[in-house]
Amino acid sequence: MRLYDRRDTIHSILEHKAIPMTELIGRIRGFFHYAKKCAPVIGWKWAIGDRILRRLGIKEVRIKVKGLAYRVVSRTATSDIFEFTHLLGWRQVPFDLPIRPTFIVDAGANVGYSALRFQKEFPGAKIVALEPEERNAMQFKKNCAFYSNISLETAALWATSTRLRIRALDAGANAYQVEESPHGEIRALSIDEIMQRHHLPRIDLLKVDIEGSEKEVFSHPNAKTWLRSVGMILIEIHDDLVAEGCHDAVERALEDSFDFRGHIDEYAFYVSREIAEGRPGEGAPIEQKSGATDSCAESLDI
Repeated sequence: MRLYDRRDTIHSILEHKAIPMTELIGRIRGFFHYAKKCAPVIGWKWAIGDRILRRLGIKEVRIKVKGLAYRVVSRTATSDIFEFTHLLGWRQVPFDLPIRPTFIVDAGANVGYSALRFQKEFPGAKIVALEPEERNAMQFKKNCAFYSNISLETAALWATSTRLRIRALDAGANAYQVEESPHGEIRALSIDEIMQRHHLPRIDLLKVDIEGSEKEVFSHPNAKTWLRSVGMILIEIHDDLVAEGCHDAVERALEDSFDFRGHIDEYAFYVSREIAEGRPGEGAPIEQKSGATDSCAESLDI
């Protein structure tokens, strides 16, 4: 099923009123300025394609990704395509994990591309995703509803289970910050409650991209307790969004029991020392793949 009628679109283009040459030249320059700015991040194909789709009024595209059974939805005129290229497209970085995770928690799941990457890399793993923003959660459901092993909580990750409100009202849907409020519109869950609700005996891989809330999560006294159940952590630290303290809070929480193993794309990667020492019964070593491009998009539906 197509998202628009091509004949109607072409007809509307042909009937579009002529514009002065100077204005046309200005639009073309603006177009290529935008494309040149975005191309290093998402590639020329998407930098040009996204701009054209916007002009045609197309809101979404469906992309076929090698290794996934169903097409992936991406909204135009949003950051979706940037997230897609990094997690499922040509800019993705190979995972180099010491064990194959069976239980994964994806905090800050956005529209589902990270959960789909985990699904593709670790088929059969139980994936619990958290995304508090309603529009992103709707897109997540479009992308992940076909996979029975992926669950979504429309909620934020926080130190305790509580209610939150948005603090940065002018931030985009993929980058706003929150704070506790008894009458807040956002539900928040702690790691302990997530594990109880979804019957997780442990978390082999915890991915955290929560726009500065990691300071609250990792600085709380209960962090030392739930971290005993976590094997590996991928975390994007946002000291640029919070005045200070995110990096220090994470480092203090992890210093006694985790080792820093470098970065995987934009995420800092930490491994529990128990896994590094060969903790039994929690995942198997991963057979590494060569290259990062064998799972890029194959085709596009508009």
